[in-house]
Amino acid sequence: MLPHAARRFSPLARLLGKLALPAGVVVLQALLVLATVIYVLHIKVVQPAALVCTVVSAALTFLLIVCALNRLLGDAGKALAMLLLAVQLSSSGGVLPVELSGTFFASVSPWLPITWVVHGLKASLFGAFDGAWQTSWQQVLLAGAGATLVAMYLGRWRYVHHRALRPALDL
Repeated sequence: MLPHAARRFSPLARLLGKLALPAGVVVLQALLVLATVIYVLHIKVVQPAALVCTVVSAALTFLLIVCALNRLLGDAGKALAMLLLAVQLSSSGGVLPVELSGTFFASVSPWLPITWVVHGLKASLFGAFDGAWQTSWQQVLLAGAGATLVAMYLGRWRYVHHRALRPALDL
């Protein structure tokens, strides 16, 4: 929900207004995960800057994908986002080699953003794939850009009087 005054804002401004706080939360979560990997688990990172770029862009991309699905399909988009999460976990090669996951997961794997995130993580953390993380990062950014365009221009915004606005969570 957005206030009626937001009708005159550009699609990008509406999206940024809606996602500013959640984006801050996911970036903070990503940085906490990175701090845990480096300072708690003491994992030696081959390319720290690449790891930060990969993790932060992945967090924002997945937020944008969920937002785009929600804007496009409403509550059904939330359910589809959960289904997409399950499919991505099974086909990314991060938990189990994709070759052992079955033909369906192997066939969809190259098309899912999480596959590129896992590729980028392996490259930046351990130097796998000759440390070539940029291509994976670009694929994740491309998915995020696509989700941004969908979230900006498809679906519809719900506008309400400013007194009808309320927090998304009642804490």
